[in-house]
Amino acid sequence: MSTSSVELLEGTTTSWRKESAVYLTERKSSLIGSHHTSWPLVLSSLLISFGALLTVFLLLLIRTPLPPPVDPYRLQVWEDGKRIDLLGRRLQQGISGGRILDSIKWLAKEVHVAGTAENEKLLNELGKLYSGWGYDVRFFDYSVLLSYPNYTQPNTIEVLDDESGDWLTVSTGFGTPKGPMELRNQESDVRSGVWWSAYSANGTVEGSIVYANYGRSADFDMLKNMKIEVRGRIVLMRFGGVSRAVKIAEAESRGAIGVVLFSDPLLSGSPSGNNSFPSDFSLPGDDVQRGGLLRAVGDPETPSLPSLPFVPRQNTKRLRKMGALPRIPATPVGSDVAARLMRLLDGTLTKEHRWQGGLSADYRLSGSRRFRLSVHSTLSRRPIRNIVATMRGVIEPDRWVMVGNHVDAWVKGAIDPATGTAAQLEVARVLADASILSHPRRSIVFCHWDAEEFGLIGSSEWIEEMGRVLDARAVAMINVDHVAGNASLQVKAVPLLYRVLSEAAQRVEQPDEIERENGRLTLLDSWKYHGGRSPIDGDRNLPHIGLPGGASDHQRFISLAGVPSVDIKMTSKGRSSYALYHSMHEVPWTVERFISSDGAALATIARFVTEATIRLANHVVVPFSAGDYAQALSQWLTLLHAKLEHLELHKYLSNYDLRFRALITASSKFREAAAAIDERAKEISLSKKGVSVPMLNAINDRLIRIERMFLDGQAFTSPLHKHLVFSPSKIATARTPFALLMETAQDWATAEQSEKESLLERMADSMARLTLAMQSAAEMLVLPKEE
Repeated sequence: MSTSSVELLEGTTTSWRKESAVYLTERKSSLIGSHHTSWPLVLSSLLISFGALLTVFLLLLIRTPLPPPVDPYRLQVWEDGKRIDLLGRRLQQGISGGRILDSIKWLAKEVHVAGTAENEKLLNELGKLYSGWGYDVRFFDYSVLLSYPNYTQPNTIEVLDDESGDWLTVSTGFGTPKGPMELRNQESDVRSGVWWSAYSANGTVEGSIVYANYGRSADFDMLKNMKIEVRGRIVLMRFGGVSRAVKIAEAESRGAIGVVLFSDPLLSGSPSGNNSFPSDFSLPGDDVQRGGLLRAVGDPETPSLPSLPFVPRQNTKRLRKMGALPRIPATPVGSDVAARLMRLLDGTLTKEHRWQGGLSADYRLSGSRRFRLSVHSTLSRRPIRNIVATMRGVIEPDRWVMVGNHVDAWVKGAIDPATGTAAQLEVARVLADASILSHPRRSIVFCHWDAEEFGLIGSSEWIEEMGRVLDARAVAMINVDHVAGNASLQVKAVPLLYRVLSEAAQRVEQPDEIERENGRLTLLDSWKYHGGRSPIDGDRNLPHIGLPGGASDHQRFISLAGVPSVDIKMTSKGRSSYALYHSMHEVPWTVERFISSDGAALATIARFVTEATIRLANHVVVPFSAGDYAQALSQWLTLLHAKLEHLELHKYLSNYDLRFRALITASSKFREAAAAIDERAKEISLSKKGVSVPMLNAINDRLIRIERMFLDGQAFTSPLHKHLVFSPSKIATARTPFALLMETAQDWATAEQSEKESLLERMADSMARLTLAMQSAAEMLVLPKEE
C-alpha cells in the first residue's frame, strides 16, 4: 500500500470523505458529459437483467413444492395451573368484607317481596351495577301467580268464651320491633310485623284444635290409632320434619279445616335455653317463620312452560282442585301464641317424648274449646324479573360458568338472601376489575332470580324458557343463598364438583381466631372438622358434602336441566341453620351483631366462591371428577339394595336379581370409563402432557354432559323433575339419591293390595331407566384414540 493510501485510511474523517467526494463528482461529470447518449441503454440493460432474474426465480418457485399449511387443531394446549393460582390470590386480596356489609345495608333497606315495586327497584339497581362494571346485562320478565297478606288486617286466632259467648283474641297475627333504637328503626316497617304464609286459602273457619306434632303421615296415623278425630278440626303443627306444603296437604287429606304452624323453641331457641333475641341469636316467642305453601315449583299457572304472554294458563280454581294450591286457610304463629293455645286445650296429654318440645305449656293432643281462625290472603298475577349478567370468555365464550342467588325476601331479608347476594356482588366486582388484565377462558354468568321464596319461580321460568340453550352451554351453577355463621361451610353438591370445591376451600384462609388457634388455618380445615364424614367412602381428603336437595334455585338446574350445581352456605359451629330464618329480625343490625361485625366471614364466602368460579372458568380441562360420580353411584346402589331387601321387595318383583345385576354391571362400566377419562384429564392438568384442540373439546364435552345423561322426563309423573339420581323427594326435607326408586318402594310397602301391582311395574320401569342411563353415560365417556 502506498504512503498516500495509508495516509488516506489513517487520516481524519474529514480528509478521506473529501477525497471520495471529489472523485465521485468527477466521475459523474465524465459519464454525463462524455457519454450523454448511452444512459438510456444502461437503464434498459438493467431492466432486462432484472426481468430475466425474476422469471428464473418464478420458474424455480413453481417447481418447488409448498410447505404444508399449519393446522391449528394439531397444536398442543398446555395447562397453566400456576397462573390460575396467582389469579386466585390476587382476586382474593381485592375482596372487602366492609364493602359486602355496605351492600347488605342497601339490599335490605326495605321490605321487598317478589312482585312489589320495592323488589323491582332493587333488581333494576343491580342491573345498573353490572352494566357499570362492564357486564352484558339482560333482563328476563315473566308474569306469575303470587300471594299476599292483607297488611292492614293480619290473620287472627280467637277462642270462644263459654261463659260470655264472646270471642277472645289469642293471636293478633303481628310482631313488634324490639331492642336498641338502631334495631327497632330497621324493623319499623309495619309490613315487617305481619305473620303470613303465601298461597294459603282465604277465609274463616271455626272448630276445636288438634295437635299433630310435625304433621307427617305417621303423626296423623298415630292420632287415628288413638281415636282422636282430625276431620272438621283446626290442626296445630310445629315446623320441621316435612315441608310446609306437605304438612298442609296431609292435614287436608285427613279432613282438617285449617292449620296453625309454629316454631318450637326446642328447635329455634337458644342452645343455652335463653330464648331472648336481641341478646341471643334465637327466634323470640313473638315472631314467626314465614314461607310459601305452594305444592309445586315454578309458576303454578304454567307448569313446564315459561310464564310468557303467549303461553296458556290454568285457572286458580282448577289449581286448588288439583292440589297445587292449599284449599284450607293456614297461618304461622309465634311460640308465645302456641303456648297460649296449648294451655287452652284440655284433652289428652301426649306421652310421646318425640311429640314434646320447648313450649311453656303441657303438650296436649286435643281440647273441647272452640277456636276461630281468620286468614286474609289474596292471589295476584304480578310481574317478576331475572337478571343475567355475562362476562364473555375469550376462548370458549359459549360455555357458561354460572353464579346465582335470589333477590326477593319475605321481609327485609338481610340474611336470606342479602348476605349471599352481597357476597356475589363482591365476586363480580373483583372479577370485573381483573378482566382488564385477565379475561376468563369461559364466560362467567352472574344471575339474580326473582320470586324464589314463593317456590323457585324465577329460576324455574328461566330454565323453562332457556332449557335448550342451557343444554348446549351451561358448565356449572354455583348457588350462594345466605351466610348465617362464621365458622364452617355447609355445602350440597353433585359429585362432579367435590374436588374443585375442596381445592377452592384449601386456598382460602380461615379468618376466625378460635379456629386458627385450634390449628384450622384454612376454610377446608374447618369444613372437614365441623362438617362430618367424607361423601366418598375411605377418602379422608374430602370434607362432608351433602346431597344437592333443598329449596333453593340450584335444585332446579339439577333436577330439570342436568346442570352440575352446588349450594353454598356458611354456618356457626354446631348449627345447621339459623333460628331467625324468614323472620322480621333479618335486618343489617342482626348480621353485624351475630354473624360478622367486620364482614370477615362474608369475605371468606366471597373468596371461596371466587376460587371455585375461576377454576371452573379457566382450567383447560373442566375440573370435574367423573370418578367421584361413579363411586358415589356405586355407594348409593348399595344403600338402595339394602332398602329393597329390607322391604323384601325382591320376593315380589319379577326378575329382581336380573334387574339389580344389570344395575351393578352398568355401574361398573361407568366406573371404568370414568377412571379412564379422569386419568387423561389428570395428565393434562399436571402439565405432564399437552392436548390437541379436538381432544380437549372431546374431553370437556363428555365431562359436561355426564349430568345430562341422567335426565329422563318420561320417568316422572310430574313434568317438573327429570333427574333419575337427584330429583327431590316428595317430602321436600328428605335427602336421598334415587328418590323415585326409594319412594316407590316405600309406597309399595304401605299401599293397599289393589295398588301394589302398579307400583311394582313403576319400580321395574325406574330400574330399567337408571340402568340405561348409566350404560349410556359409560359409552359417552369413551374417548377417541389419539394419533
